[in-house]
Amino acid sequence: MPMLYREITRNDLEEVTELYLKLAQHVKTASQDPYFDLQDRPRTEMMSSLEADLKNPEKVTYVAVPEKSTDKIAGFISGEIINCYLPLSKVNKVGYIENAYSLAEYRKVGIMKSLEECINRFFKAKGVSFVELHVMLKNQIARDFWESRGYKTFRVHMRKKI
Repeated sequence: MPMLYREITRNDLEEVTELYLKLAQHVKTASQDPYFDLQDRPRTEMMSSLEADLKNPEKVTYVAVPEKSTDKIAGFISGEIINCYLPLSKVNKVGYIENAYSLAEYRKVGIMKSLEECINRFFKAKGVSFVELHVMLKNQIARDFWESRGYKTFRVHMRKKI
């Protein structure tokens, strides 16, 4: 199915908020981790946060919308430019993919690949040479996808409950 890939608009905020909630539930289910005992966050607060991102030139969200259909948004990817975590590195800024999600019925048809290409063009235009993201260890579907796109594990993020 042909898709249109574009930056998010104010008209998309409610729908993308719903996709964020689906992503959060997916992460909770896939990880089965008590760390992701998600609290209810008012949708209006989430939409306000997304709306604020529209004004931030260091942040971007792209959506995939079926071209010849009244279907809703099929998926999204969001990211921002952040400081490199290692202060002594010659790399000052990196692109960071914060969230990415596609509805189940649109998976494995190239949507996320195209969304990732959109966000990488944004990062390159901003002078960024490296892109980072986090993937939950137990989210094998996501890990397989991102590895297929050339992402490699370069550090391990650890935690413990106290």
